[in-house]
Amino acid sequence: MTTRCTHAASQGPDHVAARAESDACVRAHSLHRLKPYPMGKTGKTGRTGRTGRTSRSGRTGWTLIETLVVLLLIGLLMSIAWPSYRQHVRKAHRSEAIQALSQLQVAQERFRSRHPRYAAQLDELSVAALTPSRRYRLQILRSSASGFVLEALAVQEQTSDHECQRFRLALDAGLLQREALDGVGSDRTSLCWPH
Repeated sequence: MTTRCTHAASQGPDHVAARAESDACVRAHSLHRLKPYPMGKTGKTGRTGRTGRTSRSGRTGWTLIETLVVLLLIGLLMSIAWPSYRQHVRKAHRSEAIQALSQLQVAQERFRSRHPRYAAQLDELSVAALTPSRRYRLQILRSSASGFVLEALAVQEQTSDHECQRFRLALDAGLLQREALDGVGSDRTSLCWPH
């Protein structure tokens, strides 16, 4: 609907009435061109931003309370998820101890093939005392001509894995046995060594 409003160009007694009629026409058409803003999340017509919230000053954004509630929820979720995540990571690091003991066993067998006994010290095998990531300390607890006992002891941050503190691999008269102990010395072999 396009209608042109005519402006009174004449001077005289009818000029005041024509001018008032022209102003009314312009106001009417201006109202038709203005469209209301869409409804915001608040349910009121008004200018809305990305969040759909309008303040009295016309600015959009989050209030301090809303921000604090979001931060509180994030903190709550992290406090629930973080310990579970850390436990999962510690369990994944257990494989490092098992792998180190397996390599140490191979080194012992190689040493035994050239000597009448198994090595009593890690230096004889040219093996480092700590695993590459320094989570476990390797030790030879006992050795003889017929067997040995090897141990991987959790150190540094891995000591927080209370279920599997010590992994042991023992060879006695040709029989290889695996053992795992928790922080107080209880047997955890079925939990710590893979089946």
